[in-house]
Formats: sequence, C-alpha cells, structure tokens
Amino acid sequence: MPEYNADQAAVRQTNDWSCSCASTAWGLQALGFPVTYPEIEARMLAAGLVTPALGLLDGSGATLAAWLGAEFGLAYERQSIAQADWVAARAGQGPVLIGGHALYHWMAVRRAAAGGLELANPAPTWHGVGDFLDPAEWATWGQWAAIWLPADPVGTGDDMTDESRAYVQQVAADEIKANIEKALALKLPKAAREALEFGALPASTTLAEGRF
Repeated sequence: MPEYNADQAAVRQTNDWSCSCASTAWGLQALGFPVTYPEIEARMLAAGLVTPALGLLDGSGATLAAWLGAEFGLAYERQSIAQADWVAARAGQGPVLIGGHALYHWMAVRRAAAGGLELANPAPTWHGVGDFLDPAEWATWGQWAAIWLPADPVGTGDDMTDESRAYVQQVAADEIKANIEKALALKLPKAAREALEFGALPASTTLAEGRF
C-alpha cells in the first residue's frame, strides 16, 4: 500500500474547468507519484474524462476512479452520493477526492479535523469555500461524490533497515542467552535443565541468526 502525505502542498488550478485534474494531481503527489498538474490535465483530457467546456464529465466519480485504478494501479472505494461520516472516517488514511454537485467543483480532503475536513482545494475562493469544509458548507453544497484512495499515513510503515533489524535480533538473543546461562548455573530439576539446554538455548541462536 502506498504511503500518504496529508501535508503535500496544494495544487491550485490555473483555469476555470480543471478542478478535478488539480485535485487528482494532488492526490497522486500525496501518494508519492512524481506527476505534475499539467501532466494529469493532459492525460485526463486524452482519456476523455474532462473537457474545457464541462470539466469532469462523470460527476459520480466512477469513471475517474476506474481510470486511477487502471492507470496507477490504485485501490479505491467510492460513493456516488457520499455520506459525511463515510468521508470523515477515511480522511487521513489516503486522499479523498470530493465533488460537490451544487458547488460544481472537485477538491481533495487531507484529513478530518475538529469541526470539519481539511482540504487541498484547487480554488480556495470559489463560493467562499477555502481549505476547510465545515458541516454547514457540506450541507449547502452537496450532494457530494467521493473517491477514497487507501494508503498508509507517512511514518506508519516499516522503516527499520536490515542492519537495524539484525542488531535488535542479536541484542535480544544475547539477553535471552545470558538469562538462560544464569538459570543453568542454579540447581535445577533435570527436566528443567534439559528444556533450557536443548530448547531455549538453541532458540536464542536461531533468533540471533534470523532463522524464524
């Protein structure tokens, strides 16, 4: 699963029809794809997803979601009539692209926050909606369509190097071995001694060598 940087710099649209292109470009950039807004605009035009006269042609988001899956190998979930709690529950766990039918505009959700949604809005002066969407604005400018691209927030993946992992394994094995040897120095019943000598002690070596 890709990593998601919710703090990726917003992409601002440079014309009056490509809000979906700018929002899509931001979502892909936030997932680490080295794409640009002009590139995504050109690709969406070539794919027949948008036109300068009408913007995004399929306001449900279904065609855009399918294109993202096919072109970039991304998993997605979507709602043609999105519920606010559905969006809020997924915001911050990957980009959520939202389109307001009454707003006639697409934006990207960075994360949920107290009192609403933090946005990467490609046109933050359109109808007074900025980079934060509150419940009143949600109610005013819906109904909404939404596309969620699941991802791991940056920093939640396994960042441990092989060298670090080997070091941790060795330290843990050394600690276990030292404790076993202390126990063997004591007077122990035969069964307990054999369990340590032939079970736990070899297991500590296996841990240190990473053979598990």
